[in-house]
Amino acid sequence: MRDPFAQSLIALAETRPDIFVLDGDCSHSTRSYRFGERYPHAFLNVGIAEQNMISMAAGLAHAGFRPIACGFAAIVAARAAEQIIQSIAYPSLNVKIAGHYAGMSASREGAPHHAITDIAFLRAVPNMAIWSPADDGDVGPVLETVLDTAGPAYLRLSRNPVPALEGGPYDAAGGYRFWDGGGDVLLVATGSTVREARAATAILERRSPIRASVLGLVRIKPLAGRELSRLLGRFRTVVTIEEHNVIGGIGSAIAEILSGSAGRLIRLGIADCFTETGSHDELLDAYGISAEAIARRVIDAHAPALPA
Repeated sequence: MRDPFAQSLIALAETRPDIFVLDGDCSHSTRSYRFGERYPHAFLNVGIAEQNMISMAAGLAHAGFRPIACGFAAIVAARAAEQIIQSIAYPSLNVKIAGHYAGMSASREGAPHHAITDIAFLRAVPNMAIWSPADDGDVGPVLETVLDTAGPAYLRLSRNPVPALEGGPYDAAGGYRFWDGGGDVLLVATGSTVREARAATAILERRSPIRASVLGLVRIKPLAGRELSRLLGRFRTVVTIEEHNVIGGIGSAIAEILSGSAGRLIRLGIADCFTETGSHDELLDAYGISAEAIARRVIDAHAPALPA
């Protein structure tokens, strides 16, 4: 998602001269250097100093700019936690944080670069909005919405390209995309795992009578509680899928909405452990969130009810 991020940022700056981009010495990885080449007066590489970067962004917001602080999701959300809370969220400043290499998309760079706790932390920070595009096509529209909505926000971006998914038009009010596949199973995913969920529905169709729909959460916080509650209520089984610890992520968010409901919730994600190294596809399968693994889990969960 890095390339559409840079392209969209450059295009949006043409009509928003108050945009200012900061980067924590990873501008070639985040592609923000391209913005710097086009708008050198509105770009600053602050070095490996995420805490200072967030504080500088707060100062720029006080001065009337729309700052965007770029860094690796696994690092910026953790290392600058105090500055995010005290300097940005508490005064509700108009600062946007772009967390790149989300989930396990850093793949072979290993556990220190895998972002598996950022949603949990930032969901608990008051005033902080969280956005997670489902594919490359979402990046531009979501970035535009984030920039034009006052207050602090976190944009969660995968390292890898995620080709545009057909269908599932974006519901701006609800903050999600929905593919109605019928049946009584709903797969709830975010970011690049939306593609895995969509692929899993095709596997289920080939191998079983199970039909599943997919809900792609683009806006993780705030969630449209009542609207989502009505949608979730249509399904007997809800399966959440995320490149994140199962504690505190979208599985927890959906559990909060379903609290008191008689429906079944299955949460797929990283089972409260540190990750290992490998290709992105290997990691998705190892932690049970590849399309194949999702389909197997759904079939296993419904095995007693399936015809022999």
